[in-house]
Formats: sequence, C-alpha cells, structure tokens
Amino acid sequence: MKRHALVIGATGATGSALVEQLIADDKYDHIHVLQYRITNFDGRPKVISHVVKLEDILNFRQIGIDDVFCCIGTTIKKAGSKDQFAHVDRDLVIKLGKWAKIDDVISFHVISAQGASEDSPFFYNRVKGEMERALTDLNLHSLYIYHPPLLKAKRKEFRLGERIGIALMDLLGFLMIGSLKKFKALAVEKLASKMIFYAEKPEQGLHIISAEELNA
Repeated sequence: MKRHALVIGATGATGSALVEQLIADDKYDHIHVLQYRITNFDGRPKVISHVVKLEDILNFRQIGIDDVFCCIGTTIKKAGSKDQFAHVDRDLVIKLGKWAKIDDVISFHVISAQGASEDSPFFYNRVKGEMERALTDLNLHSLYIYHPPLLKAKRKEFRLGERIGIALMDLLGFLMIGSLKKFKALAVEKLASKMIFYAEKPEQGLHIISAEELNA
C-alpha cells in the first residue's frame, strides 16, 4: 500500500528537504502540503497543496493520512515575543497533534530540541518540553520526537550565531565521536531522511530520537 504524508512547515529548511525526498520516494503516493499560503511545491508531482492556518487545523479534514511531519519552528527574535514563540512552537504543534489523534494518523513526527524539558530554567527548552509532554499525553499511535544537534542548511535569513557554530563543528568534526556525537552539526537533508526512515516502519508508542542516533 502506498503511503500518504502530510507536511507542515514545508517552506523551512528541513521541511523543504523533506518534501523533496518524499516526492522521490516510491513508497509515498500523495504528499499533502499544509501551509498558510501557496508554496513552491504547488503543482509538483504527488503534491497536494492546502492553504490552511494552523489555528484552524481542527476544522481541516483529509482522510487517509498515514504520516504527519511537523517541521514548523521559529525563534523568539523572529516571532517578536516569547508569547508568540510559544504559540508557534508549542500551541500550534499541540493543535496539530490533536488533529492527528482525531483523524487516527499512524505516525506523528516533530522536530524538538536537545535539552527539551518542561522543568528547564531556559525558556526555549521549557517550551519545547511542554510541547513534548502535551503530545505524549495525547497517546498518539506512534510519536517520534527528534532532538537534532545544530542543523546545517541554506537559509534565506542570515543567522550569525548559527554560521559560527557550524563552522566550528565542521572544523572540529573529526573529534565528534562517542558521546560527543550529539554536538556534531547535522545536514537538514539527513534529518529529513531519518524522519522518513522511521515513518516507513513506525513502531507504536513514544520514541525520542537523539542527536547521536541522527548522526549515526
């Protein structure tokens, strides 16, 4: 049986790489791209575009989705405030999880962060932890949460800190072995391929995919 995927956040670096790989994957027949505006994937083979605001996701109906890939994410600076950041990276993701539960989706995949914990003293990690806890409490059939290291991608916006971090990781890459693998920068294309790998043979329950596993 061919699989049907739903991708949210297809205009981002990881989401874009993910859609490209799904298009090329013979196991997927339809890739539903859900975005608040038309994307560059509109009209591509196997792609079905839906212009929907995530705030209204519970009113969206699309039967037959096997795998949901949530690639949305922002920064506090880009969002404009801590409250708006939490709305995007926590509240909207939880809404999507509720939709997946109602529509009986087989597997749900979401990109979180290393150090995510609802008890974290750091706001960013606390928001991610709260998101993870809420999704876990939904008891989705198969929930995959990814804790990637620093991601390497060609972004439209310039992020100085990220560029410096990637340069250092590339320079010291040969040292990143054993327990240090979690610090090795990861290409978004590899993260996308790992997400598809787990989606194509989902196991029931909660699965936290660490940076070490992603870099393996």
